[in-house]
Amino acid sequence: MTALAQTSAPRFAWAGFSLHIPAGWNPVALEKDFVRFEDGGGPRLECRWQPTEGAYRLERHLSKAASQMKRAAAFRTDGVELPALFLDALQRLEEHGFTAKPFAWTDAAGEAANPGALLHHAESGIAVIIRAFPRAEADEDTELADALATARCHPRNADRLWSVFGVRVWLPGTLYLKTFSFKPGHFRMEFLNSRRVHLVLERLGPAQFALKGSSLEEWAAGFFKSINLRSARSSQGPDGWSVLEKPWPRGFFGAVSRRLPGILRAQRYRLGLRLADQETKILTVRMEGPAPLPDGAFEKICESYEVV
Repeated sequence: MTALAQTSAPRFAWAGFSLHIPAGWNPVALEKDFVRFEDGGGPRLECRWQPTEGAYRLERHLSKAASQMKRAAAFRTDGVELPALFLDALQRLEEHGFTAKPFAWTDAAGEAANPGALLHHAESGIAVIIRAFPRAEADEDTELADALATARCHPRNADRLWSVFGVRVWLPGTLYLKTFSFKPGHFRMEFLNSRRVHLVLERLGPAQFALKGSSLEEWAAGFFKSINLRSARSSQGPDGWSVLEKPWPRGFFGAVSRRLPGILRAQRYRLGLRLADQETKILTVRMEGPAPLPDGAFEKICESYEVV
């Protein structure tokens, strides 16, 4: 176990990929399948990942990655000496089910060969290409290697952690990220699955400016204009969550309603509301679609959704 994993270093987790990040590192570039971490001195680590199917040959995919990267950077897979700390981090990853193929890459300036690696995690069916940005200071190289050694990939057949920018939640692995936005005062992540379940998580704050003296339910009626909350059924959820919903019909009637054309199908939803972080933030979980997530899934999402 690395020093980072043994401490309270925050864990970045996104779309099936995660790692502990040192203090001062921030995900300054974030896409559905990519992250670049930087600190006050510039880039530290880039990671891009994708699902794989069937037999996966590292050598073949490394050659493909090399051809793509050569457009912007020199790329070599042999004949280059890589930092011992970086190679040690790859060896530690192999103890957690990864296979690794290291390479060296050089930026457009061509000043130095930087370490990189193509990783494959067979259990989760995910491949990751890593580009590292080492520093001259030995302690910063140790920090980089320790962070890399904590990288993990997570399969879709289990719940996955999502943790970024101070919010954290566990979601079913069957959900796919559709869109996301992290603007000051308003974070939003939107997910779908094959059953067309539509799940949206939001974090808003400061809460007092959003609420303006109103209750959470009153605020929600104005904020969620696409759903009619006036006829919603209200209940108390787990851990201080308030739940407003128009439930899905069950059994035979539920099956019939899901087959109706969209224009005839009544809108069904479940909306969770909670004040968090000493009541300075508003957390919301909204589920819509022809059919809900399995029983208990919505409650588990609400229980795990928090400001950290």
